[in-house]
Amino acid sequence: MAKKQKTPKKMPMLSLREIEESILANLGPIVQPVIILDTGGLIDIVQSAKVTKGGNESDPKYCDAKRFLTGISKEKGLLITPGVYEEIMRHLKVKLNSYESELPDCIRPLIVDGLSRFNLARKVLQMNGKSDDEIRYDSVLACNAAFERDSKKGLEDYSLADGEIVYFAALMAAGTIGGKRNYPVEVITSDAHISEGIKKMKQLDGYASLRAINTRRKS
Repeated sequence: MAKKQKTPKKMPMLSLREIEESILANLGPIVQPVIILDTGGLIDIVQSAKVTKGGNESDPKYCDAKRFLTGISKEKGLLITPGVYEEIMRHLKVKLNSYESELPDCIRPLIVDGLSRFNLARKVLQMNGKSDDEIRYDSVLACNAAFERDSKKGLEDYSLADGEIVYFAALMAAGTIGGKRNYPVEVITSDAHISEGIKKMKQLDGYASLRAINTRRKS
């Protein structure tokens, strides 16, 4: 009789304070990072705020997802890619039960603003050296290499939005806006496809400013 496969346990989420500390790590006072948020990262931020609200956290911004995201967006800027925007719009309609939604509707304006920031950044981004096609090729290679020892894991649940985030983050890292290089380019995600892809991108020439902030605590 075949053994029943165990369902892998999800890693626990980071607190919002820990996520903020990761964002600010190694940043100087004049450094302006580019922050890209994916759907899983957003869901974790919302859920982490709910958990923290019932704990011993003294600072209210770590207990309120909207307040936390507003702070990030206002101080550092927050970008939402078109694919992630569509995913989030779908998740805003998901009900966990009769009275609670997976994502609160109060964050909708922040997401719309994040998409507008993305569109503006994409319009004014200037490429220096590498072409769009080269960067897309590099991003595909990096995402494939991240799971080369486990191709099945690499293919499972890999969405177009995942690839879009890695590609756009790489574009931002390789290009400039207003003659200034974007540093660092930080991606907040709960998805190993994205975080591992970003780590592989960093190993390639021209993408040293990339950073992945995984909202899941390593076991």
